Order: sequence, then C-alpha cells, then structure tokens
Amino acid sequence: MIKERVLEIGTDEAVTLFEIHKWKFWEVDSEEGIVRLEVPRGYSEVYVVELPFSNEVQYKELVDKLSKNGFIKQTIRARGSF
Repeated sequence: MIKERVLEIGTDEAVTLFEIHKWKFWEVDSEEGIVRLEVPRGYSEVYVVELPFSNEVQYKELVDKLSKNGFIKQTIRARGSF
C-alpha cells in the first residue's frame, strides 16, 4: 500500500518545495483539467499536488514551468500478465 500525502499548494510553492528532489513527475488529466505532480518518498509514500488549469494557455505555461524545473512527464499504464 502506498500512502499519498496530498498537499494543497500552488505551482510556485511546489516548484520551490521539490527543487532539491531528484525524482519528481507530472501527468495530466485532460478531462478533469488537472496536472498532477508526484514526488516519491521511499517505497511506500508519495507527495501529491493537483494543479488545475482551465485552458490550453494555462496548461502550456504550467507544463513549461514544470519542465524547466526538472519535473518529468509520466504516463502510468497497467498491464495484465503476458
């Protein structure tokens, strides 16, 4: 089981808070209009920040800021047994 610590902070705060972490990821949920940040803390815990956006311009600005600050885009896939 993984514990998610969902932090209610903004983009600038998240970038500052996680700047010293090597592994920091983001993914987008276009239907919800949210960019989700994940920063693993060991094997059983992850920090999560959900950042809303309302249009393509906000989305591109957000992604640009995250990319420039070392966040890596991720896509999570679940696969069955082969």
